[in-house]
Amino acid sequence: MTSLRQRANCIGVATAGMSVRHGFLGQLTTKVPVSLRTELDRLAGKYVHVNCIQVGSDQFTVADYAEIDAAIEKTRALYAMAGRPMALGRIEHYAISTADASGHDVIDSDGEAEDLTDEWTVPNDALDVFFVRVYVGDTAGFSRVDGPCDKDAKGMDGSVVEMNSGGGASDFSTAHEMGHYLGLSHADGRPERLMYPIIPNGGVLTADEADDMRDHCRMHEPC
Repeated sequence: MTSLRQRANCIGVATAGMSVRHGFLGQLTTKVPVSLRTELDRLAGKYVHVNCIQVGSDQFTVADYAEIDAAIEKTRALYAMAGRPMALGRIEHYAISTADASGHDVIDSDGEAEDLTDEWTVPNDALDVFFVRVYVGDTAGFSRVDGPCDKDAKGMDGSVVEMNSGGGASDFSTAHEMGHYLGLSHADGRPERLMYPIIPNGGVLTADEADDMRDHCRMHEPC
């Protein structure tokens, strides 16, 4: 049986003084249940690291932190149930203040979402997911399909997700937008699928979709 220390070392989490909930599982609160044993087992498959970036962070509340935790856990669960199981590896949290965000805490267009990901990146090997206060209109998130692993590349190099969009949207849309970045297009006409464009949906990832995601350059080999 692979130990917590082995899994933590594999995904790049320092074990000295490590908090299991905050350091290994990447949770901001204690409000979202998670099984350590389950997460250890899931890392036997391919995985992707995630940077959760709060845009307008001084406006975020404890309820917002719990929403991010729920989004990460929903993504873990949906990816683990795919035709070819996948996992989330290291989860790290970053903050952009309202002043520094220069208005990008409210996204008015897909072009502005792209600008946000161009202007801000975390220099590591994780997928940047930007949580914004509002995405104007019916859009709950936006991401490039098959995004680059070079964060200095021209164009969108992260995923954007709207907070507090209701109806389970923020948790499903995190998994959905990351799916886009990892290579998936919309599954039009298939409401049971995670990549169906209306959120929330049935959350299913097929084996072929999972294979496409697992081939992305952001994916790491199993621990």
